[in-house]
Amino acid sequence: MNRLASRLVFAMMAVAVVSLVAITVSQVAIVTSEFRRLPPEVRNRVRAFRPGRLPGNFPGNFRPADSEEVVLRGFNSFRDAQARSLVVGLAAAGALSVVLAALLSRTIARPVERVSRAATRVAAGDLTARVALSPSQERSADQLSELARDFNSMAGSLEGLEGERKAMIADIAHELRTPLTALQLRLEAVLEGLVPLDLEEAERLNRQLGLLTRLVEDLRLLSLADAGRLRLLSRTTDLTRLVQEVAEAHRPRASRQGVRISVDAAEALPLQADSDRLTQIITNLLDNALRVTPEGGQIGLRTLQDGDHVRLEVEDDGPGISEAELPRLFNRFQQGRDPSGKSGLGLAIVQTLVRLHDGEITAENRPEGGARFTVRLPVGAIR
Repeated sequence: MNRLASRLVFAMMAVAVVSLVAITVSQVAIVTSEFRRLPPEVRNRVRAFRPGRLPGNFPGNFRPADSEEVVLRGFNSFRDAQARSLVVGLAAAGALSVVLAALLSRTIARPVERVSRAATRVAAGDLTARVALSPSQERSADQLSELARDFNSMAGSLEGLEGERKAMIADIAHELRTPLTALQLRLEAVLEGLVPLDLEEAERLNRQLGLLTRLVEDLRLLSLADAGRLRLLSRTTDLTRLVQEVAEAHRPRASRQGVRISVDAAEALPLQADSDRLTQIITNLLDNALRVTPEGGQIGLRTLQDGDHVRLEVEDDGPGISEAELPRLFNRFQQGRDPSGKSGLGLAIVQTLVRLHDGEITAENRPEGGARFTVRLPVGAIR
């Protein structure tokens, strides 16, 4: 009886049973009362009738063998009582059925009404609306309680997403304001003759423009992914080759920082993927590792086969990930912009691109120190 359909069937069966019982009880009560009021000779003749021995015109035009007026009058009175009992029974059954149906429907409809009122509040913009649940409803497995709990969960998610959206807008405004303000101030200084427009100044201005360009492009990529409009070009790609190429491209920067990059990828690992987006995943993870690895540290990249998946691991010698930061590590603007010009969107982009490849990414702290990011991607075609 946990399912709503079962409860509705039970309610209809209960109404039907109550109706039949009401008709039967009322008929029995009225007929019995009327029968006891009959003269003894009429009661004896009624008892004498059996299904196989009734006259053919019984009971509509009953004519007893004897013509005693009292018998005829008594039997007709008894027949009228039977008719009255049927009417009274039907009326009682109807009244009881209406009352019972109202009570049962109210019991079933009340939780739906509460959800409907809460949904109306959410539709009006009140994302704090919740359906009040009793302790028993919190533990109940019936569908109406599940509906209320699911609604509360949905409303909580919407409230959280709205908070994240407002925070993201504020973060975007902050991230755009910083390079724009710096760029504006430098240009005003050049225009007022306070700073000479030489090659060094042009390089500074170009770096600020580059930061703006990267930030806008990152936001565009995430927006396209959120809207379901970011398309991947799937083709056979060697993960090992891409990792080696990205590592080689980052070695000069790593060398300037005093960081060593090692690659443990001895064999080819072909998979169906968008090679450009896969390169972006590896690049962002390696950039993140270079940002946190101190001088003299090491970054390790490893690729290996994992059943019908391939796995990429990126390890660093940085400070690791705090317990408070770990659940929000892949949120947008979580890490903030650092001196290297990153916007805090790198890991969010990695997670988005990995999911578009039907893969998964996890982050953990290494026992010996530092962090490890693990990407698992299916070998087969992208859906």
